[in-house]
Amino acid sequence: MNARTKYTDTPLFIAVRRKLDSISVNLLKKGARMGSDDGGVDPQKNTILHWAAQNNMSGLIKYAIDNRLLQQNDIFKKNSNGFTPPHLAAMGAYEYTARLLLSFGGAENQQTTNWKALHWAVYMEDVNMVKLLVIHGPEMWIREQDSVGRTPEELHNGIASLKGNEGSAHFQILDWLQTSVNRTQPEIPELKIPTPPCGAREIVCRTTSLYIMDFQFLEGHSYTVEKKNPVFDVVYRRGPDDAMDIAAQRQLTMEAKEHNNSYDMSESGFLDSGSDDKEGMDVNQPSIRWIHLPFNNVSTLKQD
Repeated sequence: MNARTKYTDTPLFIAVRRKLDSISVNLLKKGARMGSDDGGVDPQKNTILHWAAQNNMSGLIKYAIDNRLLQQNDIFKKNSNGFTPPHLAAMGAYEYTARLLLSFGGAENQQTTNWKALHWAVYMEDVNMVKLLVIHGPEMWIREQDSVGRTPEELHNGIASLKGNEGSAHFQILDWLQTSVNRTQPEIPELKIPTPPCGAREIVCRTTSLYIMDFQFLEGHSYTVEKKNPVFDVVYRRGPDDAMDIAAQRQLTMEAKEHNNSYDMSESGFLDSGSDDKEGMDVNQPSIRWIHLPFNNVSTLKQD
């Protein structure tokens, strides 16, 4: 049940990473271990709980907490980027999941009924957690009250008064709680295909090629697709997305398959058995897209 692949993945780790909720809970019921000390970590030092928080698997987390399958240090274990599982839940605006994680262990001498994730973050004096919840969550979270009518700011001031603690962390938290984050999205003008040129300029656009290169980076490997297209075709007709046609996209999948001879992607959780799709690699959204317009090599033509 807790056997590991050569990449140190357990069956539970793979199931959680793939967001297989029911399978993950069943594995826990059958004795799979979830703690950071025996559940394994990935190369970025993410534990099973990091992945569960990022994938908003609140049912799995609640089951693990209710059945005492987690320890306090599991909740606040940091990955290589310095983020804990509650941080990842906050970045996804998963309030209930963040609240489950933060409330683990309870709060001493506090009435915690109806506390939300932001109340818990304030109680723990976690500046980064407060910041992430304010930025990624709806503005109403700042105004939500607990069972005795305290907003996160009022709770924070009450705790600081009792502790006599008004250091830098206190004021940083207060600043975030008093910040009205402007979530109004800027108006994006409708993109329209430009009017094609005519005459000599059209000839240049039709006879000159541009180059599009997509780079995809995954698990220490890189995959590249290069496409050459007439400038006219990309700029005035299809656009770069359509220009990277099915044949070019297929190249990424084929390279991934060829790489499978030396890298067992099925065990590492990136390629399902019998599937042509490489999980974790979206061929339609490359890591980097480079478009080269070689007009610096073409003499400027003046249209009469």
